[in-house]
Amino acid sequence: MVAKAKRTHERKSVALRASVAAAGGIPTIDCLIRDASAGGCQIISNEIAKLPDDVIVYPEGFGKPLTGRIVWRDRRSAGIQFVKPSWAR
Repeated sequence: MVAKAKRTHERKSVALRASVAAAGGIPTIDCLIRDASAGGCQIISNEIAKLPDDVIVYPEGFGKPLTGRIVWRDRRSAGIQFVKPSWAR
């Protein structure tokens, strides 16, 4: 059994629309951001399987994109760890 890493940033429950794209140029996928923190977020979409591990998140109403890496995924959701501290503080 692999132990999960301890969460270092407090999560906030949010419901924020966003677009997610791969750095390699696949089409943008619309999603919903949930449980955001300064270190990452959870996204929900029916198209999670189309995303590669390295992604760029474009939250609606936020001025800059966030670069991240998918650290877990299931059929409809994925957990993204941001490369740099983010907007959700």
